[in-house]
Amino acid sequence: MKTLIIDNGTKSIDETKALVGGEKTILTPDSLDNLDVNSFDLVILSGGSVHSAFNDVVFGKEKELIRKSTVPILGICLGFEIMTLAFGGTLKELPKEHKGLEKISVTTQNPIFSGMKLFVAYEHHHRSIDILPKDFEVLAVSGKEIAVICHKTLPMYGFQFHPEYSAEKNDGAEIFSNFLKTI
Repeated sequence: MKTLIIDNGTKSIDETKALVGGEKTILTPDSLDNLDVNSFDLVILSGGSVHSAFNDVVFGKEKELIRKSTVPILGICLGFEIMTLAFGGTLKELPKEHKGLEKISVTTQNPIFSGMKLFVAYEHHHRSIDILPKDFEVLAVSGKEIAVICHKTLPMYGFQFHPEYSAEKNDGAEIFSNFLKTI
């Protein structure tokens, strides 16, 4: 599999790379000019904490790439937020940062969950979806906040958790592995 990982400033790029087998290309949002996204088999939009997803100077090209893609895309945390904005959704600031292992409830069954109704994953974010983008559906929630989304017709998913985080027992890597099997 030929995977493009867009490094949005994550501190866990090595862990993200370890989740995916095959050939990997790592690019930053400012190096996406003239890139044929559809020459890849998978695109992963990493997390990051340096810039806000609202920053179109930094993420404008990435949002355009997302909209033009016909290949599977997975947005992780900040990537989830960038994908949300790229398709016209909105975000809201949370009153308190979410950080640590959280129980996430599956609201709509999907092959990525392998029948799970509840799973544990690591979250670290301070924004949440306010208005879901058109043509997306919610697959799981963490408390009252949206944790997993997918496009209704395109192979695009967003995780508002970190599947690459494996320091403590959690199900994030398993959900990621199931995602890879579905694409």
